[in-house]
Amino acid sequence: MLEAIRDHAQGWIARVILGLVILTFAIFGVDSYINNRSVVLEVAKVGGDGISLDDFQMALRNQKAAIESNGEGKANIEDPKFRQAVLDDLITARVMAAAAQKSGIKTDPQRALKSLAEIPAFQEGGKFSPARMDSWLRNRGMSQAQLLALLQQDVQLGQLEVGLREGSVIAEGSIKSLITALSEQREVNEQIFDARQFKNPNTIDNAAIEAEYKAQRAKLETPAQARVEYLVLSLDSIKTQVKIDEAAVRQYYDSHLSRYSEPEQRRARHILI
Repeated sequence: MLEAIRDHAQGWIARVILGLVILTFAIFGVDSYINNRSVVLEVAKVGGDGISLDDFQMALRNQKAAIESNGEGKANIEDPKFRQAVLDDLITARVMAAAAQKSGIKTDPQRALKSLAEIPAFQEGGKFSPARMDSWLRNRGMSQAQLLALLQQDVQLGQLEVGLREGSVIAEGSIKSLITALSEQREVNEQIFDARQFKNPNTIDNAAIEAEYKAQRAKLETPAQARVEYLVLSLDSIKTQVKIDEAAVRQYYDSHLSRYSEPEQRRARHILI
């Protein structure tokens, strides 16, 4: 049974067939159809927007009817796994609808009309049947306007899915650089030269160039400059900063006595008579 739900959720057209009413109530809510409700019991909250118990129960019934009408066997709406799967669909629909709205994704209403005409449940003899659509809507208590709004929302969610699945991940720094480049403004000054002025230019010989250089030499030369980093090591300056205690010197000497002493050696001479 749960496999049937998953199998029918692969394509967006199949998703419309099985999840049409689920998404409708996930987006519009039962309260848009039933007025004067003083208390609304909620089974979940998505970003502050509650999923009412009526939404959930209606989704269960319609999911059950969709599975059984497709010959997938009997669906038990009391099955915890079945109920959880339907609730997950409702939550996913709310989350994606909010994400699509936040992303500013827009959909052409003509695409929704095209999708409507392609729904298999509304086909008869390979053509769209308004009568079958009206019958389907009556059985579910929906209007054509609500169905078109749902289809438009479904196309919008499909665009969001494609963007999430095929979009590239761009680092925040790259995005900021791109925005800066796109919003950058530059001030440009231009000067127009008449090419005819340079058609027959005067010839300047090397002597004239040399004379001009010598006359303007002070302006054309830059004084020699150097940047130097250096370190001064002065034994006298180090001595003033180091103070050694006599006792510490004695202790160090005693600890390293072998380094400062040598074995005793003697040289002797004798005369044999």
